[in-house]
Amino acid sequence: MGGGSALAFVLYGLGYALVHSWFSRNANWAVPALVPALALTLPWSGGLLHTMYLQAGFGVPSDAIHVSACSSYAASLKPVGLALGLAAVVLALAGWMRPYHRWVHARGMVRIDVPLMSLFVIGISLAAGLAGTEASANRARTAATAGTAPPPYCHHAPSAHLRHVR
Repeated sequence: MGGGSALAFVLYGLGYALVHSWFSRNANWAVPALVPALALTLPWSGGLLHTMYLQAGFGVPSDAIHVSACSSYAASLKPVGLALGLAAVVLALAGWMRPYHRWVHARGMVRIDVPLMSLFVIGISLAAGLAGTEASANRARTAATAGTAPPPYCHHAPSAHLRHVR
């Protein structure tokens, strides 16, 4: 399946899932309530990624290096975007079940299983982001031990320069 057809599949599935649902009836207050939560979550998760990288790889406390808010936002975009994208795929699959009457007699799945599966996918994606950061820290520590400049774990991470210390 190509990228365009996969995007169309997800978008139409989200349309099926969200039309005539609780979300569509309450979107006028739910979306504005979720935007500030996301705006506060992004720099926190980016700071967590920076902290994991510095402490797991080098044993450096996170407050020893200044990391800008923009860098924290940028570092968190990949894992949070992946988590939200995978949750959208779960909702799209549930939406495609709706017009084909796969869940007419399974209201428990609609109310319990789909939100739980979405939360599970989000949790797994964020845990994978933390594991990827730790693996990048280990690779950077190995590179620094070998005498080469360690690569950052993302494009917006603090850059490292090797110094000879006596």
